[in-house]
Amino acid sequence: MTAPAPLIVAVNGGSSSLKVAIYGDAVDAPPLHQGRQDGNEAAWLIRWIEDSAGNDPDCLVGHRVVASRSSPPLEDVTPALLTELHLATADDPIPLPSQLALIEAIAAAMPRARQFACSDSAFHATIPAAGRHLPIPRAFDDLGLVRHGFHGLSCASVVNRLRRIHGEKAAGGRLIVAHLGGGSSVTAIHNGRSMDTSMGFSPDGGVMMATRPGDLDPGVIFAMQRRLRASPERLSDVLAFESGLRGRAGDTGDMRLLVERETRDPQAAEAIEMFCRSIARAIAGAATTIGGIDTLVFTGGVGEHMPAIRTRICNALQFLSPMTIHVIATEEELMIAELVRQHVATPE
Repeated sequence: MTAPAPLIVAVNGGSSSLKVAIYGDAVDAPPLHQGRQDGNEAAWLIRWIEDSAGNDPDCLVGHRVVASRSSPPLEDVTPALLTELHLATADDPIPLPSQLALIEAIAAAMPRARQFACSDSAFHATIPAAGRHLPIPRAFDDLGLVRHGFHGLSCASVVNRLRRIHGEKAAGGRLIVAHLGGGSSVTAIHNGRSMDTSMGFSPDGGVMMATRPGDLDPGVIFAMQRRLRASPERLSDVLAFESGLRGRAGDTGDMRLLVERETRDPQAAEAIEMFCRSIARAIAGAATTIGGIDTLVFTGGVGEHMPAIRTRICNALQFLSPMTIHVIATEEELMIAELVRQHVATPE
């Protein structure tokens, strides 16, 4: 009698939330279980897996991994890979450290589980050289200082869902994906391939985000360092955790709370306006790399659930040619599960 296929646990640790889903061996079946938690608490994840996966110590666990490095879509988690990723946390303070904590917690609690790192950047490997390289001396290319891009699992899931729901023409046309959440990005896609994306070397770059500023004049960073007399570590914390919406609103980067108090709080109103301007500008700029926009998709927590923000962004884009606008829920956990399933099914 053939033993049942191991369960696949897809772990999606983001900048502001942790989502997890368990899949069986049926390719097109919905997840057997789904869970979500604000934050990235490893103890909660272990309890959730134990409660949901039953007594399957040999389950396969795939993790979304956000790191400023060129990498294949999926890698086995090994001691060498963990060492490399821990070194990368110096460049990626959000959300890589918490993602590594989740991997190590599962290794300790479930030592027989086979774990995989699913790259959030691999989807962007198709960006042309002129978009991938940064306007700095070429010698730095060999040090990995290139545009890696992120939210790749989300973009891939949007392309797949767009193809299933609206057909090949929509998925293969000139597509812009605005992933708006705690971390935000705008990606230009043509023929299903990434052509440009707003996040660059690290997930701190690009558009304004909940606690990150996005792209900044380098002179501002040097001036902050001089005037604060700040160490590199302190400056990194300011840019990663205290900027963006939170920095302008003063106390929170949660868009839901900012919208609730916008009419009575000028700082909240300014932060929201800055965010919408940043996203609209990035969408318009991304259109230049693919010759226009046929379809604009909003996804991510803010993109999916806050119509007022979508409306403001779209109003700023009315000067562009007509486009089709969709709201599509991202399925990053499904993409993780499919990568794991394909990997274990492929002969060594």
